[in-house]
Amino acid sequence: MKLDAIQQELGKLDYPNDPSTSVYIESVSGIKMLLGSYAALSDRYYIASFQNNGILFMGLNLMRHFNGTHHFVSYEDVGNVEISKTKFINGRLLFNADRMEITDSNGKKATYICYTFMAGEGFWKDNIQNVQRTVDSWPAMSERKAQPATAQQSSTVPDQLRDMKSLLDDGVITQADFDTKKKQLLGL
Repeated sequence: MKLDAIQQELGKLDYPNDPSTSVYIESVSGIKMLLGSYAALSDRYYIASFQNNGILFMGLNLMRHFNGTHHFVSYEDVGNVEISKTKFINGRLLFNADRMEITDSNGKKATYICYTFMAGEGFWKDNIQNVQRTVDSWPAMSERKAQPATAQQSSTVPDQLRDMKSLLDDGVITQADFDTKKKQLLGL
């Protein structure tokens, strides 16, 4: 997996195309807990891109190509993200991975193998550190839950951008309004 492929996929999905907060993970306990009915049961490998407002899971096939099963989980639904050093996960001896546990807002945990190195791809270890900084920048869970629920907060960034583009196309807002909102949504 190359960084430019991740960058390109993020751009296609209207997310900031910065791949430095993306990690290559393998599901151990299942992503279904976080995604509910949206989970694709056949998915096991993901590029998880940690955004300023949640986690974008981009499904991969066995050849490590994006398979189109992308799901966003708002940070309101994520309780905690812990990355720890380990050599054994589910009886597997690993020298190139850490354990990542993501707890949902109800306390249920999902465990992932978070790869720190793949042949020719030494950037994963740096990305894990960037992920930790991103998660640390999220508001405390109590603050995330206290934010008033609005239609914009419940929809994904790409959905919000599409809505804003429709308003621009219909002449309801100006290009400047659109550009300002787009920068706000993308955290730029």
